[in-house]
Amino acid sequence: MAKLLNVFLLTVSIVLLSNINSKAQKWVADTIVVELSDGNNAPAPFRLKNIVDSRGVHPAFISVYEQKKWLVFPVDQIVYISSPLSKILEGRFTNDTLEGLDFNVDIKEYCVKNNTSIGARSLSLNAVVELSKNNGAATSFLGTFYYSDNVKQKKRESLSDGYQALFNEWANRFTSDVIGVNNGLDELMSESYYHFRRGQPAIKKNFYVETEFFGGLNFWGIDAALWFSEPESERMFNRSTGLMRYVEHPDFRAIAFGSSIPLWNFRFTDKSLFSHKVAFLLGVNNWKDMDTVDHKLEEILYVNMSFTQRINFNQIDRSGFVFGVGLMEDIHYVVYHKPKIKIALALNLAYKF
Repeated sequence: MAKLLNVFLLTVSIVLLSNINSKAQKWVADTIVVELSDGNNAPAPFRLKNIVDSRGVHPAFISVYEQKKWLVFPVDQIVYISSPLSKILEGRFTNDTLEGLDFNVDIKEYCVKNNTSIGARSLSLNAVVELSKNNGAATSFLGTFYYSDNVKQKKRESLSDGYQALFNEWANRFTSDVIGVNNGLDELMSESYYHFRRGQPAIKKNFYVETEFFGGLNFWGIDAALWFSEPESERMFNRSTGLMRYVEHPDFRAIAFGSSIPLWNFRFTDKSLFSHKVAFLLGVNNWKDMDTVDHKLEEILYVNMSFTQRINFNQIDRSGFVFGVGLMEDIHYVVYHKPKIKIALALNLAYKF
């Protein structure tokens, strides 16, 4: 029993340390410079007169992602464009012949995530832009745009082409949005302008501290997670988190870990949110009958998959407590034992900062 307990503790320590080291032990970051043109082939229907970049990073920074060097060593790839982002926007949204339709923008966020798999690349833009109308001597604050745009390309295609396509797609959408907001369409067609918050300044991403209790027939457990969530730009959106789970079964107890756990969400109202979590976890277990049964060492391995559907009290764009209730479908497997499927009631409690 003592020997198996030591193996249990050692395994947990290795999992924790390896996760920490994978984040901390990186090679020196590489810098990539990509060409990004303003793509302005015709005068814009309005002019950005004043452009402020409040991101708090290098003015030409647009992306950072991890890449394996020699298929083993993680190296950060920091992507810059050839000119400051504000200059690119200035060139895109200019019109020397237009008078009386000037706007100011404050770029709070503009960052591209590069998710590359075998043969394919997905570029996802997260952008937050405050918009004000320039009325000559005075300005009037209109509100904040939140964007989550995505383009896909083949891995063999130029990375610069992907960033350019993403920028062009966003710029075209931003053009339409500014014209619509200036004409008050966001108040007439609120669903089409869900990503715009009239009269509200930009908010930062939320930091969640989350605990979920679940229990069913002859088993119970606790999930713990810490994760960040960007402001919601769509009614339907995805997030991901790391997860640690402790679970008690009649014949053993286990602890398991998972990363990049997908969270699918749909917002019903400003206070209610439906979420669906799919968790795949690996861990170790401790048998309760070690004094009477001679278990093999391989039986310490624990594989767990679960599906959780919840209705949550979760206020949009506000920090505070989050409550949720729902159902969990649990599937777990231990070496030399049959897989088991169980149903549980799930209660969620979180605080978002």
